[in-house]
Amino acid sequence: MLSLFAMLLAGPALIQAPAPTEHPVVGLDRTLNQLYQKKDAETAGAFLLDPFVLTFATAPGLDRATFLDRVKNPEVIMTVNETKDPQVHAFGDTAVLLGELHQKGTARGTPFDIRLKITATWVRVGDTWKELAAHLVPITEVAQTPPQPVPRKK
Repeated sequence: MLSLFAMLLAGPALIQAPAPTEHPVVGLDRTLNQLYQKKDAETAGAFLLDPFVLTFATAPGLDRATFLDRVKNPEVIMTVNETKDPQVHAFGDTAVLLGELHQKGTARGTPFDIRLKITATWVRVGDTWKELAAHLVPITEVAQTPPQPVPRKK
C-alpha cells in the first residue's frame, strides 16, 4: 500500500478524486419541477414549508397558497420545466440551490420559452428537505460587444 506521500509524489495518475455526489435537494428540485409540469399542486405542496414564498425581480412575491393555485392554472401548459446545472451550497441544515430554470410551453395559447436564474433555499426537516423560499430573475440577452476603454485624462 502506497503512503499518502508516495501517492502525492507519483502525481495525479495515482490519485483519483472521489465521485461527486448529488446533494438531496437536486433530486427534490427535479421532482418538484416535474410535479409543477403535471399540475400536481397537492403533492408539490408537501415539498414546501408553510411560510414558503416565491419572489421575483420585477413582480410581487407569492405565498405558498397562491403559488400552488398558480401551479394548477389550466391556461398554462408547460412542456419543459427543468433546472440546468444546479449547484448546491450547504451549511448544516440549510442548502441553497442555484441554477438556470428553463420553462417552455403555452400561456392562454401563447407560446413561451424562458430562462430564469433561480435561487432556492431548502431546510432540513427531520430526515428530508423542504423548500422555504425561491427567487427568480429573468435571464436577458446581453450585447456581445466588449466594453470600450475609457480614455485617460492627460
